[in-house]
Amino acid sequence: CRAPLAQRVASSTSDYTHPHRAAHRPARNAEEGLAMKPLAAVDFGSNTVSYLMGRIERGRFTETERDGKFVRLGEGVQNTGRLSDASMTRALAWVEEIARRLHSARVEQLRCVGTEALRLASNRAEMCSAARAILGAELEIISGDEEARLTFDGVRWRYPEGPLAIVDIGGGSMELILAEDGAAPACWSLPLGSVVMTEKAGEDWPQLVQQVAAALVGLPDAPEGLGELTVVGGSGSTLAMLDQAVSLPTDSVVEGRVVSIERARELRDRVRSRSSDERTDEFELPRKRADIVVAVMAVLEGVAGRLGLPAIRTTRYSLRHGVLRSICAGPYGLPGSRARNMGN
Repeated sequence: CRAPLAQRVASSTSDYTHPHRAAHRPARNAEEGLAMKPLAAVDFGSNTVSYLMGRIERGRFTETERDGKFVRLGEGVQNTGRLSDASMTRALAWVEEIARRLHSARVEQLRCVGTEALRLASNRAEMCSAARAILGAELEIISGDEEARLTFDGVRWRYPEGPLAIVDIGGGSMELILAEDGAAPACWSLPLGSVVMTEKAGEDWPQLVQQVAAALVGLPDAPEGLGELTVVGGSGSTLAMLDQAVSLPTDSVVEGRVVSIERARELRDRVRSRSSDERTDEFELPRKRADIVVAVMAVLEGVAGRLGLPAIRTTRYSLRHGVLRSICAGPYGLPGSRARNMGN
């Protein structure tokens, strides 16, 4: 029998120095202490594992680096109730690279969160233990409500005023957030993940539409004065790339792009008329995005239609930005910081 995954990972990374073991000199004053503290958030999503790094300078947070990889951690978990060895191996290979980057940046505070795939998996403890062996910080499995709240906090960082309707389509679930201007958000975590939907219905459009409609029963109307649905993460990047016929989701391509519902339907019809391979060749979609994009379009159209919104806006701000905001709360004496202090 093989050793447990966490033990195998710990053995393979025995020469790695965790960020919290790196030496650092004490700050000479409080402001310097804030400026010296590189911060990071790692998001273990059902589709993508991603990270965001930055630092506090003169009381303001500056983003320094972000990246993510489509590892499909939640592949098959809806059917088996377990994370597969293959999906964990893919994810942890990328986590090892993230750890090297955090170490190189001398990150001192880190918060890691896991979402729907880890909420569902009976063997999540094995994954959490392996991730901690690599990163030196706990992997928190957050609730769907907290995931939605942190996503809202992340988007509010970019769009601080006005009403918001936010949708975050993961592999295992979809978070929906509605908020009036200046009000606390109302949040829902719904079983509309792109991988889960595709595993259940394939690309059968009537079945996908039915799944979405059933999940959205009972939702309230959109906040007054709202003009568009804001979509975060890889789903937003995919829509922006399709709309502009580009292959790289740069900030200029994704941030603030507004796509009308009519245009979204046109793109949906074009995507549905191609095979997964053709989508990769013609639209230059990543292969692992190409086979779930129809489900993504079904969710976007369904939510926008249910809320009566005429357009969809894409943004790069997301859960990991909200996680970083929760870290930034600590140095200012505000409540809510959940970071592991990597400097102690």
